[in-house]
Amino acid sequence: LPDYVTAIRGKPAYRPDWPGGLDGSFAGMILLGLHAKAASTGALMPHTYEHDIVDLRLNDISLGEIGLEAAIAADWGVPTVLVIADSAGAAEAEKFLPGVQTVSVKESLSESWATCLPLTVTAQRIREAATTIAKSLPPAELFLVSSPARLEVELRSGPFLETLARMFPMNMRDACTVAVEGENATTVWARYWQMKLEAQADLSQDKF
Repeated sequence: LPDYVTAIRGKPAYRPDWPGGLDGSFAGMILLGLHAKAASTGALMPHTYEHDIVDLRLNDISLGEIGLEAAIAADWGVPTVLVIADSAGAAEAEKFLPGVQTVSVKESLSESWATCLPLTVTAQRIREAATTIAKSLPPAELFLVSSPARLEVELRSGPFLETLARMFPMNMRDACTVAVEGENATTVWARYWQMKLEAQADLSQDKF
């Protein structure tokens, strides 16, 4: 990294007042290396954050990682200006984010294989797109959702779902879906994430 750049690494737990280091001082957000949402047809390794998640629905809109992160950034007035992904992820971004720029670094052919480009080619494409955006931001729109926000997280059957249902029965919309309400996308995702951490901690205790 250049001397004037800092980076938060890892997977910080978002809070309602802190979406992982993002705030209104940023001119735009770049998403690098995210995948198309779970169950996307023809996408390479499609998933939504974690294996347990089947689908995310934010105010009844089915989203993956790209859409939810863009909605969270929009809460803070930050547009998503560039998404770097496989061809399916890039197409997903263009569907939900008018004006966003995308760079496809591989052509997805199925869940398990894709046509990949040389590193020199993909690096050059990313560099050119990022340079263009740094010089002049694209007219990307904020992906704002109405308030109050409602997040529904559909989960696969298994120990994690069973633990969540036991610990948070009032949040179960049905046998496989957790529902969380709040002011905006940041708040509902932060609340779900805290529930997830508590459930995982409970599961860890059960192993000993």
